[in-house]
Amino acid sequence: ITELFTPEQGAFSTAADPCDAGNIDEIQPGQEGNRNANCAFLGIPTSFESDVVSATASGTTSGNDTLTNELAESFSVTAVFQPRWVPGLNFKVDYIDIEIEDAIVGLSLTNILEGCFDQDPEVFQAAIEAFDFGNLDASPCNGILRDDEFQVIDFFTETSNSAAISTEALNFQIDYDFDVADALNFFRITDGSGDFGRFSISSQAFHRLEFDTTTFDAAPAGVIGSSVIPRWNGTSDFTWAGHGVVAFWRVIWSDRLLFSPSGDDTFLDQDENLINDAGGRVLHNVSLSYDISQALPNYDRPINLQFNVNNLFGRTANESVIDRTFGNFLLAQEGIGRTFLVSLRTSF
Repeated sequence: ITELFTPEQGAFSTAADPCDAGNIDEIQPGQEGNRNANCAFLGIPTSFESDVVSATASGTTSGNDTLTNELAESFSVTAVFQPRWVPGLNFKVDYIDIEIEDAIVGLSLTNILEGCFDQDPEVFQAAIEAFDFGNLDASPCNGILRDDEFQVIDFFTETSNSAAISTEALNFQIDYDFDVADALNFFRITDGSGDFGRFSISSQAFHRLEFDTTTFDAAPAGVIGSSVIPRWNGTSDFTWAGHGVVAFWRVIWSDRLLFSPSGDDTFLDQDENLINDAGGRVLHNVSLSYDISQALPNYDRPINLQFNVNNLFGRTANESVIDRTFGNFLLAQEGIGRTFLVSLRTSF
């Protein structure tokens, strides 16, 4: 609903202006020379320094009541292995391939600038000649207004069916569930009698092979391994349940996240060393719950008392990552440290 009916409202934004001297020579695959030619068509010199790169411009943003449904094609294959000789053990591998067209995206000022200046020069020139500010359905160039010195002085953005998303991934999962008494008997610790509860292990790893996004007709932007899209990430859960008690331990892990897909963006850490990634991370969450009704023979409805500790070991990100990337690239729990939660649930 917000994507459709958000009213027009003021907005402020910086942007990577394609005509800025620092961006003019960026080569977009399949669009070589377009940016230079289009900026030159407006008379913008190659030495141009755009204010919007470092200072916000004011403009307008809104929803879009002409949005249409996204279109997707997906293909997936799943292989499952359940060895008969190990009851409760399951291996699963999923291959996932999804292509989304007309994806709904909240356009940024950078999206509009790049969509305008990276397109074919003939299309660009026709759009400039038919300029109609605010009509993004006709051209992204209609979202930008420059003054006589070529500085961006006004812009218009909205939600739009202007994106395409392509993702390909593998998901690996292993689950093992067993009776603790059986395990003790296997190792000849007990004779297999008694109730020691059940133990389960569930581990999942997600590997992204491709994740490309395209806005307007820009070249696909591969973002795997950067921002918040790691190449590998996963969880491992360990659960013991018995006699009304459930003990749970979750391990959340992720490989390193580059500051940019290319790995070229770097920061100086507190020791003046160049770093280009936020590093891998491992977080631990634990919980312990007890069904109090187990101790109340005349009460048959569950009364669940649960105690949670998130980020058990109080992991925080490297100071340079927080200070120099403004808190980006962090899992939420890294920003707030260790947290505790006590809950009581029942039904009547």
